[in-house]
Amino acid sequence: MKLLTRSLYISGVIYLLTPLSPWITVLVVFVGILGGSLGLGQPLSLSFVLEVSPSDRRGEVLGLRMTVNRASQFMIPLVFGGIGGLAGVSAVFWASGAVLAFLGYVTRPLPMEICCPSKSFMDKFNP
Repeated sequence: MKLLTRSLYISGVIYLLTPLSPWITVLVVFVGILGGSLGLGQPLSLSFVLEVSPSDRRGEVLGLRMTVNRASQFMIPLVFGGIGGLAGVSAVFWASGAVLAFLGYVTRPLPMEICCPSKSFMDKFNP
């Protein structure tokens, strides 16, 4: 999960920096880093979904994931095309970077509190 979060943060930063770079060589490096970090998203999200879903419902979970994936592939060009038409091309990069950074924040691992199991929980294991 940390790798997915980091790849989203890296992609967001690259998108935010892209409109600020006047040199083609820097843009080529940015595109290479962006391809690597965005390319991690597909297999990592698939792995995560399979890991957290119950084994008897994995088909449903993957079907829902693919439905959301296809819907986003339809909506994202419409939304960001509208942003580009209204605010210019740089705004598309800034909006994309902001969305990716936000998704990195959403997918960050949360600290877990470890506490003692309750008495009723332990009764299940000690008949």
